[in-house]
Amino acid sequence: FLSWYDTDLNLYKMEVYYKSGSDAKIAEIKALVGKLITIDAIVYDYYASSPSGYRFSVNTPGAVTEIGALTDQQKANLAAANVDLGNIDFVIDDVTLPAENTDFGATFAWASSDETAVTTDGVVTLPEGADQTVTLTLTVTVGTTTTAVKTFDLILKDALALTPLTVSEALAETDGPILLVEGIVIGTYLTWGDNEVVLQDPVTGEAIYVDFDVTGAVIGDKVVVRGELETYTSNSNNKRQIDSGSLVEIIDHDNAIIVDTETDVAVIADAFADMLVYTTTLTVKSFDTYGYVFFNGSATRDLKFNIDTYAPYFKDVYAIGDTVVATFTVMDIDHDHTRVVNVQLPALTEAQNMLAAKGALEVVESTIVDLDLPLANADYNATISWATDDAAVITAAGVVTRPAIGEPAGSVTLTASVTVGTVTETVDFVVAVPAETPPALPLFISEYIEGSSNNKAIEIYNPNAFDVVMTGYAVNTYSGGATEASYTFDLSSYTILAGDVFVISNSSAVAGISDESDATSSITYYNGDDAVELALNGTTVDVIGEIGVDPGTYWTVLTGTTAEYTLVRASSVTAPNTVFTEAEWVVYPQDTFTYIGTHTVD
Repeated sequence: FLSWYDTDLNLYKMEVYYKSGSDAKIAEIKALVGKLITIDAIVYDYYASSPSGYRFSVNTPGAVTEIGALTDQQKANLAAANVDLGNIDFVIDDVTLPAENTDFGATFAWASSDETAVTTDGVVTLPEGADQTVTLTLTVTVGTTTTAVKTFDLILKDALALTPLTVSEALAETDGPILLVEGIVIGTYLTWGDNEVVLQDPVTGEAIYVDFDVTGAVIGDKVVVRGELETYTSNSNNKRQIDSGSLVEIIDHDNAIIVDTETDVAVIADAFADMLVYTTTLTVKSFDTYGYVFFNGSATRDLKFNIDTYAPYFKDVYAIGDTVVATFTVMDIDHDHTRVVNVQLPALTEAQNMLAAKGALEVVESTIVDLDLPLANADYNATISWATDDAAVITAAGVVTRPAIGEPAGSVTLTASVTVGTVTETVDFVVAVPAETPPALPLFISEYIEGSSNNKAIEIYNPNAFDVVMTGYAVNTYSGGATEASYTFDLSSYTILAGDVFVISNSSAVAGISDESDATSSITYYNGDDAVELALNGTTVDVIGEIGVDPGTYWTVLTGTTAEYTLVRASSVTAPNTVFTEAEWVVYPQDTFTYIGTHTVD
């Protein structure tokens, strides 16, 4: 997300899709958190759901460029803009007033236009007889002299008029007002980290959705919530809801829930806007790859629920065409189908527990470390024992011994005996155990391109006869004599193949470089006077230039320099060097891209 503020220090955010298919791009954008940037982007769409706003896309030819650090004034302004006191148009309880923002090094001071109504600690005393407006003034300080000032007008509600409406009464109102509503929680749904709920009128059975955070409320609780009444119409929905809702009070627990008498799945699927509770027989229609099971519904939409949330065993126990009696709360339309929550299914039989217990077993297909083999699954009343066909490689307790260097990889069949009640059944798992490998030789920099414009790249070489996961490796650029890295690219999530290279390029490099690139990064924002380091666990392994030294314009390398030349590691070099040694390099003219993507050693 990008953040900015207006002259009144109101905060705005814009969501940007940034080449999210690339780990390198994600690492690159994360390094810019808290920095001023420019972006080359296109408008992607307008996203109506929370948080709403325009979304932008930075495609492969685009760029996100740092333009400098924040000034103290900008830090103060952003710290003020980021302060959110919640719904200040309907204040009925104390307000949390932050004292600082450590991200921007900011301290806060508060003043109140009426401290008898709202103190500078946020303690609220409600008026009686009419609403009251109180202005809080925030002064933000960064450093010793830089300040920003922002005001908040709080509307304190009349304490004598705070009688909550029933759900039925709220539904009879027109959209717009901020209301207090009392009802029974009949559905909960966790989204964006918020616990959103469906409230039922305990007399009529009518329901309303509460959009936002009602954390702490559970099924059967009688609660009072606060928020703005509206009709939610996105994604083909048409349901009444309390927007920006918040929990005011939990009155009591374990209240009865009204279950509607309708059992026709076609009617239920099309009555999505009512958000009622039903008990009916469902017929399994299909499964998708996102954890949902679909049931026959109406001619236009099916019923569905998330099995990962309510029944992780479902695919192991039920097949397409099977029927099951379920009690559930209708939530909304999600991707053209009626989504239900708080699903209650019949208790599993012993035979179903066996299927579920066997389906829940997971063993990796390949390992070099000991396995944690479960001995029971209490969810399905199952006990488990293990056997192995090669205890020299993997024991029945999961202890792994790798074959020696040069020996064939092991292949072991582990057999799980699952017992539920008096019945025992088995499941086999075949596990590969790779042989030991010799200690890995260190990686090193095999090519450095400092070409015209953005034609820059660093190539890393793997001298080993086996693939290397580059855990702990990073490339760092030190600008103009800096002693701390100006740009960093973490290689830990990447694997470099045996005898192969890994190329990191500038995102705007020409095809002669980009066609061979494995990742792009801001570590290529170097010129001839910037040192480039390959590090392992924070320790220098290989280097171009000298960290902490500003050579002026460049370091000399034989007949060339580190500016406007291509440097290729000589084939006689088989190991890295923590001291930049010009004799280890072969110099080529600027914009020589012939050698990028491969490397050979003697």
